[in-house]
Amino acid sequence: MRPTKQKGEMDMTTSDEELERLDTKIRSLAQAFLAAGRPYLLSRLGKDLGDDLKLVKFGYGRTLGDYVAERLAAEYSVILMGQHKNVQAIVPNNGSALGIGQSVTPEGMRGPRYNYRFWAAFSVPLIEGSRWLNLDDFTFKDVREKPDGNYIEIKSDLVAHEDAEDRDALIKSNISKWLDSEGLSQERFIAKPQVGDGKESAIPIGRTLLEAVIQALDRKQLSATTLSLDVVADLLRRRL
Repeated sequence: MRPTKQKGEMDMTTSDEELERLDTKIRSLAQAFLAAGRPYLLSRLGKDLGDDLKLVKFGYGRTLGDYVAERLAAEYSVILMGQHKNVQAIVPNNGSALGIGQSVTPEGMRGPRYNYRFWAAFSVPLIEGSRWLNLDDFTFKDVREKPDGNYIEIKSDLVAHEDAEDRDALIKSNISKWLDSEGLSQERFIAKPQVGDGKESAIPIGRTLLEAVIQALDRKQLSATTLSLDVVADLLRRRL
C-alpha cells in the first residue's frame, strides 16, 4: 500500500512503474558507491538522484531514508552515523554490493574501479531519449537533446539493461567501448580516494570498516546480516 501524502505536499502521481525505475536507479547508485567499502550517505544519494528526489518526497510521500527502508529493506539498511548519530547512511545487508567494478581476484589482476557516478551512467537503465554524461561531475540526464553544459552522449546500446546477464562484465565492456569511441582516457574516470567531509570522520580514524559497520547496526540488523568470509576479510583490511 502506498503511503498517504501529508498535508501541504505536492499532488504528484507516481506510478508503480516509476517507483520500480526509481528502485533500480537507487540500487545501481548504491552498488557503485558501496563498492569502495564505505557507507553511502543519504545526503549524497539525494544529490545523485537529482530531479528524481522529487518522486520520493512528493510522489511517494516519504523521506529518502523511509523510502530505502521500506522498498529496499531486503538489500540495504539505513544506519545512523556521526558523533551525535544524526547522519543517515545506507549499507548493504549482505556485502553483495562490495566489489562492483572489480572482481574478487588477485590485486594485480583486478580491473579498474570507476567513479561510482560514472559507473551508474552505464548501469542505471535508460528512461528515454539518450543518456548525456556531464564530464565535470559525472552526473547524467536522459533527454533527447544535448543539455547545456559540458555533456557528452552515451549511446543507448551502451547502457546495460536491468535483466542483462553478467551485468558487471557487460558494463565494463560498454565503458571500454565508449572510452575508445570517444578517445577518452580511462584514468579520468577512475575512483579517487575520498577525503572525509566532516560528517563521516566522526568515526575514529584507524578502525576497520567491519568494526564501524558492526557498531552502526543494531541487534536486529546484525542478526539479519550475513557476510561471506572474503567480504569479512576485505572489510578487516579497510580502515576509515
